[in-house]
Order: sequence, then C-alpha cells, then structure tokens
Amino acid sequence: MMDDCDVLSPIRGALSSLRTFHFVLDSTLESCATIDAFEYAPQLEELFLTCRPNLVKCILLPWTQIHRFRYGMEHSSQISLALLTEMPNLVSCVLGDISFTSGLHLQDCSLRVASLMSLTLNLPKTNIYGIRQVLDNISAPSLESLELLGVGNSSKINRDLVDALSNFFQRSCCNLRSLALSSPSSISADIISLIRIIPSSLTKLSITSFG
Repeated sequence: MMDDCDVLSPIRGALSSLRTFHFVLDSTLESCATIDAFEYAPQLEELFLTCRPNLVKCILLPWTQIHRFRYGMEHSSQISLALLTEMPNLVSCVLGDISFTSGLHLQDCSLRVASLMSLTLNLPKTNIYGIRQVLDNISAPSLESLELLGVGNSSKINRDLVDALSNFFQRSCCNLRSLALSSPSSISADIISLIRIIPSSLTKLSITSFG
C-alpha cells in the first residue's frame, strides 16, 4: 500500500488540465502515506471519492476548487461537516450513509454552504441521527435540488427526517425547485408529511417506490 501511494508522486504538478478525478481506494489500513500527486491540479472541479474516511485526510487535494463532489463510503457526521467546510465553492454534493457522532465538535454558528445547488443524501436503515446532525448545522440558501434515497424505512425515521428538513429549509430560506424521493416501501402518510413541508417554490417532484 505504501508503494502504491508513492508511485503516484512523479505526476505531481503534471495535471494542469485535469477536471474530473475518480479515486477508489479499497483498503482496510488505518492510514497510508500522504498522496500529494493531485494537490496541484488548477482545473480540477469534480471529485468522486470511495475510500475509508480515515484515508481521506491522506489525500492532498485543491478542495476550494471543487464544485461537484461525491463520497460513496459510510462516514460520520463530523467527517461530512469537515468536508463541506473544505469546499466553500461546492455546487453539487452526494453523500453516502452518515453515522452519528458522539461529542460532535460544532462551529460557533451554522455552516453556510452558499454555492450548494444540488444535494443527494442516502438514508440509513436504522436512524437518521447522523444526517440530522449535518442538516442541523448547515444552511444552503442556493439549494434548488434535493434527492433523498431510502425514504420510508420506518415511521420514526420519516418523522425525524421531516423535523430535520423543516428546520433546515427555514434556516436556509432556499427556493427549492426539484425534489426526488426513492423509497423501498410503498408511499406512506409519512412521505406525504415530508412533501408538505417542502418550500412552495417546488416545480419538479419525482417519487420512486419499490414497495
């Protein structure tokens, strides 16, 4: 693993036209050598990462340039907030399962993700405490599109989600245009309750039910 990281070093500074970077690191290691090959990529705007959360910090990247970001691994709410803080110009974000963080270190005020226009969240099957920690601590005034995957796993999850989103929308004061809901179960009253708290600016609604 250490050699795999080191072998990338010669391309450091040679990726002046790189715009999109997909990085999949299938490893159970707790840490690895610093990967600095992609630190200087002045055109990089799109980043897809699939690696354990503890390995993300090993990859040096021009985070402030990133406009589109996808993180496919399960991770904590603390990691979510840390990543969002690193990307002030983020426009589109897709996050995998977010777990609860005990003793979450919070900023003095809500994190304002001013440029974020599109957000996709994958809802865990057990609880949404992690997602709620994220939604309770960010605002996204430019948000226009929201996609929720896994809605309807349980009534309690849906009620918690409605509360979290209601507060998030009030705090963000965004003009949401598009909402997409993907549910492994049939359409329930909880899903209707969720739709009812969506801002009136909504012009596109997509519901996919597998029940």
